[in-house]
Amino acid sequence: METKLFYNEESISTVFDVDETNRWKELVESLSLTGQKELLVNDKLVMPFPLITEAEGFIMKDIFNEKVNYKEYSVEAIPLKILETIVLAEKEKYFDEIEIWYSKYYPDLYVIGRRYVDANARKNKYHWSMLCYKIAAWGTKVKSVSELFPLWIKKRREDIENEYKNNLSELDSKISKFEFQINSMK
Repeated sequence: METKLFYNEESISTVFDVDETNRWKELVESLSLTGQKELLVNDKLVMPFPLITEAEGFIMKDIFNEKVNYKEYSVEAIPLKILETIVLAEKEKYFDEIEIWYSKYYPDLYVIGRRYVDANARKNKYHWSMLCYKIAAWGTKVKSVSELFPLWIKKRREDIENEYKNNLSELDSKISKFEFQINSMK
């Protein structure tokens, strides 16, 4: 079994080194970098996990059709390295929600952190305004989103073909029914 932890290389040292975090904060403050200040979580640590891009989110949400809070996940044991990473994310309060995304058709599982974009969205529970972050993944061979892309294309094509076939079948059924009704009127 393969496990993968998704840490941003440029911010990983600030997660585990308090002195480096404080030095980073001092430089951000001295340069008045307001945009960088927004990257702080609970005024202490920089977000160490990568934000999921629009393309990644679209593909992953479609492929991994099962999404459950990690506390309720019961399909298989969560690997130790993954649990340790979830503990860190919970301890540092990086996310409002942590979910496991999976599919019965695909062997890999992803741990996704979700965070509201601002205090107003959090207060009103605007789930549509949450940002998603990759925390970790595990499975037989963890595939990147670029490796998932051809699978997603295949799945989407199959979904569209099946929908098309179902629509044609419904149409054929109506045609038969209407032909019978119209012919019985002659």
